[in-house]
Amino acid sequence: IKHELRTLDLEPKDSPFLGLPRREVDEAWSNLLAPSMVEISKREMQTMNKTSVKLKNSEGYVGYFEVFHQLHCLPPHIQPPSSYHTLIHPHLNPNLRSSIPEHCLSVLRQGLMCKPDLTLNTVVWDAEAPTGLHGFTRHQRRCVNWES
Repeated sequence: IKHELRTLDLEPKDSPFLGLPRREVDEAWSNLLAPSMVEISKREMQTMNKTSVKLKNSEGYVGYFEVFHQLHCLPPHIQPPSSYHTLIHPHLNPNLRSSIPEHCLSVLRQGLMCKPDLTLNTVVWDAEAPTGLHGFTRHQRRCVNWES
């Protein structure tokens, strides 16, 4: 894993992941989540003392990194549930599908609490802001380089 200093903009205006439901937004999420599943060798499974589903036509087992589980939980909260849940979980009955938002909020809350970003943000007085304050939204952080 490689890291880099990156300036993050907390008020993205041109994010490919946001906006009204459309093909480009779906593609951005799909591309981000594409590498989410990995093959775990039998030896690695034994070392971790874990069990998982065995892959067909392979000696490996199914695994995934928790970051992809957390990312997978974001779209339902920024896109209409009917589109995302039906696309990602077409096999689930509607009653079970309705429990996904609570599951996802729990996953995200626990992930954020486990590895919190403790970047110290600051604010300035802003008479035009609804609260009278405006937070600085551009911060430098040490981030994982997702292309590496």
